[in-house]
Amino acid sequence: MNQRLITGIFTAALLCGYLPSASAQTCYFIGERYIKRLWFETSLGLQIFPTQNFDNPANCTVSSSAIVSLNHPMFKQLQASILFAWATGKPINAYGCGCQSAWSDTFPIVTNFGVGSAQ
Repeated sequence: MNQRLITGIFTAALLCGYLPSASAQTCYFIGERYIKRLWFETSLGLQIFPTQNFDNPANCTVSSSAIVSLNHPMFKQLQASILFAWATGKPINAYGCGCQSAWSDTFPIVTNFGVGSAQ
């Protein structure tokens, strides 16, 4: 591929939000946790309540749950994977980026995760 085509593809991906920009928030590991319960909010997305609070490096006001935003481009796939983890009793290894405002609080935003123990 020529350099101009590669640059164009990269620029388009960056503008569409598929790649993090320089101003993007730093993402962080919020912990390997088992899911205690789930809450589906029609205007917000999926709220995950772990058996142990999530780590909270972004200093959100709440760490007893985290949000998978309805606006996430892979929301349906993340939702299905979280339901699988919850139904089978497997932990999730969650990563977050920033805090989501809701109900006068802020919650960690889950952006990606793995299912099963990392060990």
